[in-house]
Amino acid sequence: MNNKMKTLILIQLIGSIYYVLGCDSDISNNKQQIDVVQVEQTSTSVLNKRATDLQNLVNSDSIGRGYNPFHGSPICFTKECETVSFGAAIFELDLEKEPAHARCAPTTKLIPKNTEFQCQTSTDHSSHVNIIHSLDDLKKQTEVAYKQSGTATLKQITASYNASAEIKYMVDNILTRNLTFLSTKVTVSLGTLKMHEDYMKLTKTFQDAIIGVPYTDSQETIDHYVHEKIFNKFGFTYLHTLELGGMAVENIFISSANATHLVGTGVELSLGSKVSFGEKFGSEQSLRVGYSETKKQEFAKHIKEHYTKNYGGTTGILTLEEWSKSVINNPVVIKFTLNDIFDLLTKNRFPNDSNLDAKKKAIRESLDRYLSKPTICLGKCLVHGKCVVKDHFNVGECQCDKGWSGYDCSFAGKTIAAGTLCGFNDHVPCGVIGAGLGVADGNVPIHGCPTGYSINDYWMYKTYFICTKGATDVVKGKPGTLCGFSLYDFVIPCNGMDPGREPCPNGYYKSKHGPSGEQFCYKHQADIDDLPGTLCGFAYGREGLVRIPVRCGDYDTQEEKCPPGYKHRSVWMRLPVYQWLYGFCVLE
Repeated sequence: MNNKMKTLILIQLIGSIYYVLGCDSDISNNKQQIDVVQVEQTSTSVLNKRATDLQNLVNSDSIGRGYNPFHGSPICFTKECETVSFGAAIFELDLEKEPAHARCAPTTKLIPKNTEFQCQTSTDHSSHVNIIHSLDDLKKQTEVAYKQSGTATLKQITASYNASAEIKYMVDNILTRNLTFLSTKVTVSLGTLKMHEDYMKLTKTFQDAIIGVPYTDSQETIDHYVHEKIFNKFGFTYLHTLELGGMAVENIFISSANATHLVGTGVELSLGSKVSFGEKFGSEQSLRVGYSETKKQEFAKHIKEHYTKNYGGTTGILTLEEWSKSVINNPVVIKFTLNDIFDLLTKNRFPNDSNLDAKKKAIRESLDRYLSKPTICLGKCLVHGKCVVKDHFNVGECQCDKGWSGYDCSFAGKTIAAGTLCGFNDHVPCGVIGAGLGVADGNVPIHGCPTGYSINDYWMYKTYFICTKGATDVVKGKPGTLCGFSLYDFVIPCNGMDPGREPCPNGYYKSKHGPSGEQFCYKHQADIDDLPGTLCGFAYGREGLVRIPVRCGDYDTQEEKCPPGYKHRSVWMRLPVYQWLYGFCVLE
């Protein structure tokens, strides 16, 4: 390997992961230079048959085409992403028959000259599930896929929020809609097509684009030409190898709060996704996972959006087995590696261009500027907050001014006191899965509480486990925040609704009965307001025994005192043997 930088980035399609070629604005130019970039990724550009001759190996003519990793479709979250094509052809292609010694069905087809097809016929009918709860998840999965080789020092170049429709769609769903993404897929691979570019000619259109670079003009003129004539038309990389085959995919979106609720009630998200996939594609293996009918129905009712798609093979209603057999007749690009264009800009390929080095330098510097995009924050962040740089697809984190909250600091929230109750025993989780550190958010209280909350098991005989909020602020309560209380004739309504006898308000679920028969409503959407009836602090005990209260803010609920904006509610409940005290501060 020479001293030029080589970078390997592994990307997988449709909720696997993904792809990163990004750079920070503080990277020096010499570090941003890309001499050789090799990227392996699952194609989200599922191309139509461009090879019209039925003897050609379908989509083998995609080899050598240009690709722009900055605003291509490195991941497929939408059904429409397959319509995004690769860039224009960089190499001239001639077709010849594959050498006879390679033995697999596609070798009866024609492939481009100076390429080779390595058979890899395989069908993995076991489904694989990828789950993304947050931008951190998306970034982490990208980093797992990222590999470097040789002496590469290039930082990641990531698809940008403003440049990639797929990334924008996903970021919007995570941040503004609070959705969790689940993707289940089965892959069929026929083999890999590799090009030997040293023996292949460049297309005249690509040569003309390089020759025409106005390297002596102003920076603005150079950038306009290079961006339009090269990066946007061809890209700054090209497809070096292709893996041909097919993929069967189901993508599901559910609200993050519902994801937390499902896990808290024993419904495993990955198994639910596999069962849903198996029913859509007729995969018996996916159905043999021991998933009860009750859990299957519970998972299905929380699906907000979903779609299924076959990439390659025969379209229409087929079983997974039938579809996988049809892929051989209509394969698509399911993975590819990329090399950058700079190794192509040589004296051997441009013997009559005495200014080639200057043009190559101008293209590199223009690429540095092209990739250096400013960080943005969504919504109205700058009105009531500060946009803090984060390495999340050029999307920053909005840090809110005091009194404001939300992803864009547009929510002027109520003051929610320390001591607010969240989660209950073993069936109401507190928090959103994946959002916390240490003990993960989304756990039920008997297993721990999220960061910023404390476990309270002081109620008599430790029959009650509840997490309590640690700080008084205007941040909305986490999913799992308790609202309302119902036990016999003692009722604290949640926004006017009796948790024991009426449906809970929109955005809230009803808890199971507690040890004494009590019921609560609890929040299951993180972005909704804390309603009147939200519980804070508690006093509980048996007549004649010491009662250990949990404070609401700085106020002792046992002394029937509550913070401003809260009202004290309590009752001595006469049970068959003893009298029991239940007391709370209740948000007005």
